[in-house]
Amino acid sequence: PLQISTNNNTGNQNSSFETMIFFTTFYSVKGRVSKSKLVELVDNIREYTFSLKSAFTSNFHHFKISQLSDKELVEAFRSSVLKQKAEIGDDYNE
Repeated sequence: PLQISTNNNTGNQNSSFETMIFFTTFYSVKGRVSKSKLVELVDNIREYTFSLKSAFTSNFHHFKISQLSDKELVEAFRSSVLKQKAEIGDDYNE
């Protein structure tokens, strides 16, 4: 989407495009998910997520990057993976 902001000192308008790029981390486990496999799965996903964050921080330091969570994460998943445009109500945490 196009974003337009006005400089308070000069009154000039600046415009820029916001590009949304979604990345995900995953790990697969074969067989039944036992407690030890679940712990391994969570540990590996956390490690991959940390590596991805570190790579972005070091290579794209001049870009504003934010991690989605809560409502934003669910809406991004719905629109990009499920191709749904459903809004989440304010009571989604209840």
